[in-house]
Amino acid sequence: MTATYGLAGLGGPYTAKAIDPITGLATSQNVTVASGYFDAIRNLYGFDAPTFTLAFSFAYPLGKSSQQATVARSKLSVEQSQANLKALQLQIATDVANAALTVQSSLESVQQSATARELAQEKLNAVQSKMDVGMATNYEVVQAQRDFADAQNNELRALLNYRKALVNFESVQTVGTRGVGATVGATGGTGGTGGTTTGATGGTGVGPGGGGGGQ
Repeated sequence: MTATYGLAGLGGPYTAKAIDPITGLATSQNVTVASGYFDAIRNLYGFDAPTFTLAFSFAYPLGKSSQQATVARSKLSVEQSQANLKALQLQIATDVANAALTVQSSLESVQQSATARELAQEKLNAVQSKMDVGMATNYEVVQAQRDFADAQNNELRALLNYRKALVNFESVQTVGTRGVGATVGATGGTGGTGGTTTGATGGTGVGPGGGGGGQ
């Protein structure tokens, strides 16, 4: 609630009813009354034109109260956070699955390249044996050596890609574990992949060495 009080000073000529000098009552005739600056000052000191202002204000909530609205906003924020968490978990699971598929395909490439290198080595040994008895030319030996070198390079490249895929797989798992927590099943799958990796790496390491000795 607010209240104000003020005074107004009226000055300047104005129109008023004429006063009968005998009866002292107002007549129907209008006369112009002269008024000036000093008349306005006299109105102020005499409280002749006071002004009053009185105002009321109130607020009433429509529908839910402010507390209920705050609770609703908090619930909505929690639901959004849960949705974001589920989306993050799904993204991490997808990244881990894609990384695992890349590791598996890289491992198959290593195995295939190792087989191709062994075949190229056997071919080179056969061509060298034929050349020793005069059944092959130098061109055939050089071509077999080139194929064997290409097979070795392909095997090394596949092994490098496989190790990169392993590093990426471990990185994705680490980020997932620190972010929202990896499941026990995903962790167990990682151990199985690691066991396969050791065997494949060991076989590949022996292969190029034997090939080098044969050459």
